[in-house]
Amino acid sequence: MLSIHDHGSLGIDGVNAPRAIHYYEDTTRADRESLRLEATPDGLSHGLTYGLGPRAPADLRDGTRLASVDLEHLLRGDWRGQAVQNAYDKQRFMGWDCTLSDIKGLSVVYAVSDEPRRNALDDLRREAALTALREVALPEMYARVGGAGHEHVPVSGLVTLYEQHLSRASDPQLHLHCIVPSFGYSSTGARAGSLGPPNRLPGLGGRPASIAPPSGPSLG
Repeated sequence: MLSIHDHGSLGIDGVNAPRAIHYYEDTTRADRESLRLEATPDGLSHGLTYGLGPRAPADLRDGTRLASVDLEHLLRGDWRGQAVQNAYDKQRFMGWDCTLSDIKGLSVVYAVSDEPRRNALDDLRREAALTALREVALPEMYARVGGAGHEHVPVSGLVTLYEQHLSRASDPQLHLHCIVPSFGYSSTGARAGSLGPPNRLPGLGGRPASIAPPSGPSLG
């Protein structure tokens, strides 16, 4: 099941960006420690960041671990020093958490599996999540260009995957938090652009882009 939740606005002094990232980092670290999974290298995020679409940064196409502070900057609207127009504004809408939850049976299989099988299952789940984002979410994203924004052009974006395996009660529950920041790249230019009004997906190339899940806020 795919459920989509928004992260709200950046807040005064941008406090909500580190607050959001710290939550995912802390819960993913605790999850990995509980299952005695391989430790994440010091200084790097527990999440893997990917580029989605042809305009996304080429070095992120296959996924990489960024520093957690880089992920905070993504939610602030600043990517590698290239800030969008409303970056750091307290009213800036940060992005979405697209959470993909696996069926209970797979969670049970994972819980009783050895390390090689767990690694294989995590690889498959990660690829399934990226496929869902590329094939379902990305085609719904567009930049509005031309007179009154009537023309729609395709966009590319970024996502950070946090793989988790337990519920808050420490029961087997496989799920991935897919963090999508509210900006990306339009097909008409390589420059990152900012979001339009809240509850819309990234504005690219300085033009607002909209996204609506095909069946509303929750897809099952």
